[in-house]
This record gives sequence, C-alpha cells and structure tokens, in this order.
Amino acid sequence: MDRREFVRTAGVGSLALASFPAIANALAGAAAGSEDGPAFYFLSFSKGKMVGAVDHWIVMSGSGKITPSNAVGEGTFVHFDNASAVPRAVLGSGTWKAKHLVRFATIGSWGNFIAGILEADVHLVRETPSPAVIPARLKVTCNIGPAGLINPGTPTPPEGFTLTVDGAPFSPFAPTTFPGGFPFGLTVFTMGGERAD
Repeated sequence: MDRREFVRTAGVGSLALASFPAIANALAGAAAGSEDGPAFYFLSFSKGKMVGAVDHWIVMSGSGKITPSNAVGEGTFVHFDNASAVPRAVLGSGTWKAKHLVRFATIGSWGNFIAGILEADVHLVRETPSPAVIPARLKVTCNIGPAGLINPGTPTPPEGFTLTVDGAPFSPFAPTTFPGGFPFGLTVFTMGGERAD
C-alpha cells in the first residue's frame, strides 16, 4: 500500500493531501520563532486503542512557544472512530491549551530548526458532544532526519505526538506512520531570538 492509498484508507485522503500547502505556509510562519524561546507547530494524527468495535484516533494541531519555565500553546482536536464509515464518526472535538511545561529536551539543531521533545500538561476543552474540560499530558516529538537528529530510545521513532488521558480506556494516543516509516503528520521546533530584516 502506498502513502496516498494509506491516507485514503485512514479516511483523511484529500483533506490531508490538500492541506499540505497550507501546512507548509503555517510551518514557514512558525519558523520565525519567538524572542522568548523556541516556537513549535504541529499537525498530526495519533492512534489510540481499540475499545470494542471502536478504533480510537485523534487529529490535533497546535502552535506556541517554549520559555525556560513554561510552554504557551493552544490548538484544536478531533477524536474520531476510524472503524466507522466515511465521514468518520466524531467522538469529541474542541480546543486545547497548554497549562504547565513538564520538560523540553533538545536533541540538536540544524539551521533554524530544532529536533527535540516537548512534554506539557494540557486541558482539552471539549465542545462536542458535551462540554467538558479534560486534563491530559501531551508529548510532541520533532525529528530532523536529513540532519541525523533522531530521538534516541528507539531505532526509528515516529515523529508526532502522544496524548495521555488518565483513566480513559482508549488512552494513550501514540504516533503512527505510513507504510515505509513516514510520519502521519508534521511537527517542528524553531529557534527563537531577534531577527533583523
């Protein structure tokens, strides 16, 4: 199965493929970084556990900045059943906001980009099907393959995010890849600091 077929099978098909130019523009904007510290941006899918006949997946996007003492960031999410017919059944959707920096570990830098791991406590602010604020732990991993900057610990770790919701039977959501090892999403950390034009 090739990458395009996998995307279609996973139910994101033309949405994901059509979104790549928009993602590239957003990443270029994120590359400006912040004077207060590194910036981050991600848009990715992660797979949870099967619970009965429900195949739990989540797509999240977000951006923000990292300071020595905090992570400031926010974005959106859609939790869906990947085993349902297209359009996939939405199990929950809303926004998220970073609440507390757990850690930011750099693997190395390449140009203005940083390979690293961000972990933060977040609040998922669910709007549908019913309003709720759900505490969770978000871990975003950015690898830079062309620079040989890969998260140590596993031979080929997937780029993306892990989302852990304590007590949820479908948790954690973990990064997944296309056949061949390509990440099912994009993540980037960029240098901060003042820039002259």
